[in-house]
Amino acid sequence: MGYVEQTIGKDEVVLMKSHIHWLTMMPMFLTGVLLAGLAGTAIFYILNNNENKIMAWAGCVLLLFGIMLMFSAYLKRSRSEFAVTNKRVVIKTGIFTKDTFEMLKDKIESIAVHQNFVGNMFGYGTISIKGTGGSTETFKYISDPMKFKQCVQEQNVA
Repeated sequence: MGYVEQTIGKDEVVLMKSHIHWLTMMPMFLTGVLLAGLAGTAIFYILNNNENKIMAWAGCVLLLFGIMLMFSAYLKRSRSEFAVTNKRVVIKTGIFTKDTFEMLKDKIESIAVHQNFVGNMFGYGTISIKGTGGSTETFKYISDPMKFKQCVQEQNVA
């Protein structure tokens, strides 16, 4: 059960949920795959040719680092939640720490979306939510930010 489901109020309905877009995690994930692959190859070669065992241990460290990069990319995506309910906007980010943002729908003054060329092609971008008090919160790499914005605007009209 995610953060949104844990904090949902009485008579509150989740209208839309999103996460960090998978494509934005690819550089970290591919770096991890590359490191793990290189390390695995080096370890295999060194151990099969009775070469320096210290290099094999260094390869193991590199392999673990690569696996940690891949796992952290997965965690970053899976532990981030972006949701619109019929009463508020709820956003939670963080892997080991939890950063939350919640704003009642009637306190939202504006919501802006920024998508670069690649983000526009693959469906991710940055959203900025401005509250009535003047504070602006920005969240990067959200999947389908235009749908998120539309959902928030429909709730403000209703």
